[in-house]
Amino acid sequence: MITKTSKTTLRKTAKRTVTKRIKRLPNELREVEVTYSQGDVVSTSMSASLTAKDIRDYFKIGRVFNIGRSGKDFLDKIVKVKILK
Repeated sequence: MITKTSKTTLRKTAKRTVTKRIKRLPNELREVEVTYSQGDVVSTSMSASLTAKDIRDYFKIGRVFNIGRSGKDFLDKIVKVKILK
């Protein structure tokens, strides 16, 4: 059984977690610059709710992405990730 004190503690913990995770306005996108092994540099926007760790996990160094050129597939590895905002 959850007591009134336990419910209050759970609410406070949840609120702290959400506040810590989202420090920017919900409509303010993150900006990321990704550099690939062939020299291509791509700037992209990501959700404001993502942490730097989430972004780095997605754009992991060495991960292969299809950055297609001229309508054809072109697979290339990530060599550098820069979080701009």
